[in-house]
Amino acid sequence: MYYNAYRYSDASFTICAMAPCPYVYQQLALKIRARNDLTNNPLKPWVDFYCVNMDELIGHLDRWVNTFSQTTSDDELEILRKNFVESCIHEKRFLICHIILKLGRNINENSIINRRYRSYRWRRNNS
Repeated sequence: MYYNAYRYSDASFTICAMAPCPYVYQQLALKIRARNDLTNNPLKPWVDFYCVNMDELIGHLDRWVNTFSQTTSDDELEILRKNFVESCIHEKRFLICHIILKLGRNINENSIINRRYRSYRWRRNNS
């Protein structure tokens, strides 16, 4: 994400690299909360934060990514996609290292990431 902020002058590259983070964390927090008793669990504040406070931010990110996808060149669009996918991979690795080890459970993070990637309009509307 920081690389994109320094490498490209357009904020769209950084925003596409940031987009997976709140969504992936929110979806995992919702699943963790639904499947676990978090009483006295050190993850409870983290889970509560991502369950409650992410909808507005995710809505903004969704609109921005879709707008960027419609207004950028084909070469830039490929970079935006790449930034998004690489950030998904980094988020997945981070979560595997921390959350899954702390909870001792396996979460299907691939389905969450793939669903979010497919939700964006990575191609321009031809209308």
